[in-house]
Amino acid sequence: MASLIRTPHAWTDARLRRAAAGLITAALVIGCGDDTTGDATSDSATTNSSATGMTTDTTAGTSSGDTSGGPGGSETAGMTSSTSGATATDATTSGASETDPNSTGVTTGVTTVETTDGTGEPTTGDATTGGGGQCGVADGDYGPCDAIIGWAFTGTTCELLSGCDCGDDCDLFFDNEIDCAKTCADAGECDEDKLFGVALADDLTLGGFCDQVDVCTPQQYSQLLPDLFPEQFVCEPGQFCPNQQETCTVSWAGEVTEELWTQLCAASLLPGLSTINCVIWGP
Repeated sequence: MASLIRTPHAWTDARLRRAAAGLITAALVIGCGDDTTGDATSDSATTNSSATGMTTDTTAGTSSGDTSGGPGGSETAGMTSSTSGATATDATTSGASETDPNSTGVTTGVTTVETTDGTGEPTTGDATTGGGGQCGVADGDYGPCDAIIGWAFTGTTCELLSGCDCGDDCDLFFDNEIDCAKTCADAGECDEDKLFGVALADDLTLGGFCDQVDVCTPQQYSQLLPDLFPEQFVCEPGQFCPNQQETCTVSWAGEVTEELWTQLCAASLLPGLSTINCVIWGP
């Protein structure tokens, strides 16, 4: 009888133990579920934080090609913005026309290149160093200063002028006397009072014939003649030149062509040059 009474109690104890185990299991399951939810929340926060960081980096100019963000709507929008930022950065680097005009660095660079590449007016003349001028008579009053302005044509000769500034005549000044003489000779200027015929030659004229053409010049200017006469020539003292100036033969036995005439006219505009002689020795 005693065993019959214990059996129900033992069975009940077993059920209680199983029930307790079930409750413990359920509690563990619930606890794990809370942990999973917390992890998911933490991961989501981390992902959003990461997406925000990427957007910030991209805004600062760092290109990021990571598009592995989560499926959330806001995160997708952030990644799209990041991709657009990378595209804008590439366009800026390559100089494409789609470059954001609000970018200060890009705008400054373009302006500098356009200005430096010669889109502005070229300077023709300078208050102290001359410039790339055009032929015209510079007869203005340039002030009492002693600053060198440049070389200019004064009506018969190219001269080095000084003053305070070039005033309204800046485009009439040159960096050197050769440029001045060439430009004005090409424009038709010629000091024909320096052109002579000697020996049997009557005159030095365009289309005439000379056994030789000699330029009489001080020694320092004879060094400039190769810039006007590209062919070889000989310079030596004496003969038909006054004041022991050098006689530089610039042409031998031939017609005074239009090209030679222009070169001779350019030489006639050099300062210090006295005469240019057409020489005929015999019939």
